[in-house]
Amino acid sequence: MKKLNILLSIFIFSSIGFSQTIVDNTKQWNSVIYHLPSFTISSESIKFAGDTVIDFKTYKKVFRSTDQSEINWNAYGYIRETIDEKVYYRMDTSQQEYLLYDFGVEIGDTVLISSLTNYANSPLIRTLSFVFTSTDSIQIASVYRKQFHFSPLTLGQESDTWIEGIGSKNGMLHFDGLLVGGDSYELNCYFENNILIYHNPSYQNCYITPGISDVSQDENTFVWPNPVTEKSILKIKELKNEKALLEIFDSRGCLMRSELFSNQFEIIKSEFTSGIYLYRVSFYNELLGSGKIVIE
Repeated sequence: MKKLNILLSIFIFSSIGFSQTIVDNTKQWNSVIYHLPSFTISSESIKFAGDTVIDFKTYKKVFRSTDQSEINWNAYGYIRETIDEKVYYRMDTSQQEYLLYDFGVEIGDTVLISSLTNYANSPLIRTLSFVFTSTDSIQIASVYRKQFHFSPLTLGQESDTWIEGIGSKNGMLHFDGLLVGGDSYELNCYFENNILIYHNPSYQNCYITPGISDVSQDENTFVWPNPVTEKSILKIKELKNEKALLEIFDSRGCLMRSELFSNQFEIIKSEFTSGIYLYRVSFYNELLGSGKIVIE
């Protein structure tokens, strides 16, 4: 009977328990990068390999690849995970470490979260205050994983969502707080033991060929007429009674407009100078569409 109880306990624990370990040599993250001010896009792959000791703490080495074949990997910092479910990152041995994740948070907690981005062609650590607002679940392969939803304390910044055992929906090292003139990221594919576990439905492939053509008008959004006459309508498909975020950038990548709208947005020609503008539409962390607006 005692043996039966032990086996039953093990079964129950294995049924409801799910490891939140992120810092693992068997994992790989592929993200799409939106480069500003050029507004081109490309891909990056992140993985961990090997251990090293810095300031008496054991880190795994972070490696990054930007080529489709993933033959060339470059050192990209150091990362560690603690038993209280925190994940820390540092760019080099001389720099301080920064908190990327805290999976021990409770609803209502405020946390200072850091993120790696690229600004003026140089890597940069950004830190913002987020409030942990809610949880739900998402099915990844055949397993439901917990999602953590955060809202920023500073107005104008975007929210972030973490997936248990995977990390941010913007990639392992990133959150989606937009820095004008800096790069923005979105998680595309996630692998465990070289097996594809998660694939962002917004993209067909895990590697996105670099180029500005990838941010041309898509089938989810359209502007008509374009070039804009006196006024034009930007319309988004399949958004029901929800508000999406519209961001309009000039040709240098500077943010000109940021508005919440439902289904369609009116573009007034007199409010812009002549030129080509780029826009993107997102709903929380999900990119819904992007394209160009021409003002003659």
